[in-house]
Parts: sequence; structure tokens; C-alpha cells
Amino acid sequence: MSLTSGMVEFIYRALLSGTPADDVQALVAGLADDDRDMLLCMLSGIRNELEANCIERAHEVDRLLRSNGFATSDMPAYNLDPA
Repeated sequence: MSLTSGMVEFIYRALLSGTPADDVQALVAGLADDDRDMLLCMLSGIRNELEANCIERAHEVDRLLRSNGFATSDMPAYNLDPA
């Protein structure tokens, strides 16, 4: 994978390794528009694969995508804390 920004790679790896979406949101907001779009498109592209392997990570990706204006209505809503 070739990333144009070291910060994009940092955020991508942080999110996939367990960092909550809320913790990287400020970093995402500070990216240049092209880098931000690239990161969000990459995450959108791997989202379903994440779901198959780790629902918690898919949930965090959904949260980050939604908070950045990506429509995720076709993505299932997870209830990770059933009460």
C-alpha cells in the first residue's frame, strides 16, 4: 500500500490496531482534503473485510466514516453492548 501522507498511514494503522474512532477524529480533521478523502475511501473499501474478521474494528470504522459525512446506511448497525 502506498500512502501519500505519513499521517494518513499513522491514522490508518492506529484505527486498525484498536484506537477508538473518537481518538483519531481530530487527526482526520487536520488532514489536507486529498489525504482525508484517501484515508476515508481506503477505510470504506476495507470495511466489509473488517466486519468478517473483527466486528469491533468495523464498528469503529463505521463511526469514523459517519462522523466525516460518509453515508453508511447500507452498513449494519452494531449493538456491541446489549443490555
